[in-house]
Amino acid sequence: MGPWRAFNWTLVSAPFLLVGWVAFSARVLSFETEVERADPPGFDRAIEAWAPFVREARNVGSDATVESRIERLLMVYATMPDAPRPVPPTQLGRCINTDLRRPLYIAATAVARETNAVLRSLIEQQQFHRVPDLVWGLTCLVQSLRQSDVVALIEANRHLRELQQIVEHALPHFGNDQVAELSRRFIWLEERRKPATVICRTDLTLFNSIVGRSGSDDTVAALGVLRSALREAKRGAGVESFREQAAELKPGPLRDRVQGLLIAWQVVLNQERENRELAMRAIRLVRTEEILRKGLDPAEVPNQGIPAAILTDFAAPR
Repeated sequence: MGPWRAFNWTLVSAPFLLVGWVAFSARVLSFETEVERADPPGFDRAIEAWAPFVREARNVGSDATVESRIERLLMVYATMPDAPRPVPPTQLGRCINTDLRRPLYIAATAVARETNAVLRSLIEQQQFHRVPDLVWGLTCLVQSLRQSDVVALIEANRHLRELQQIVEHALPHFGNDQVAELSRRFIWLEERRKPATVICRTDLTLFNSIVGRSGSDDTVAALGVLRSALREAKRGAGVESFREQAAELKPGPLRDRVQGLLIAWQVVLNQERENRELAMRAIRLVRTEEILRKGLDPAEVPNQGIPAAILTDFAAPR
């Protein structure tokens, strides 16, 4: 699947996002003729951390045998940042496949496409011993980028759904050590989850950099609506109710932009909730298999041995 085809899939598969993004682009981005860049703190370090991955990804797909393709993929995954390192936009309304982050998006898309192709090949050949490492690598990749923007988050969820199907099919064929290690890794990644509301916070920062200097009553009111919505989002609540407040703003491009942002933020919150549900489902799946192989009854193991910190309700404050 090519980058643009992947983007088209995103729009088709997420009607809510489509409505919001069309409104956001057509009505909101026209607010200024030229939008200034306002690099978020740490942007340069984040983009530089992905440079080795982008370089190595250029050779993905060039190997002849399945084994050599696997080794290439594992080498590429080894170049990823040690910790999740999302790369936020520098312009309001831009997404990872249309702005200066596009090389990273193309590299990640190529690696994901090749990983899926290799996984399908391994399963067809009933060769399951290399599957866990590839599943883990792709999981880390999409989860590391998911906070970059709403498109990256939707793409992450799409890949997680596909990977979950692969794990369900292949799990009985994994060795005991592989099951235990995959369980440990999934839990380790979830324990380090950072809230996707950072996407909303970046939007607000960029929005403020564009309009905040005017100091007009309309601008102050618009920023007040968005700041209140972000506070609620951080507490796990939705932001749909704030669209009513936005509707009370003075008609014009400023109000359109605020409404567009609120639509996009609600998509982020919905997609993040799905992301966590997918992550927890994968953890429970692998942990259940691990417990069964120890000759125990999963129902008799408190919380299946999953740390309480990641079992807290998604709506709880972070």
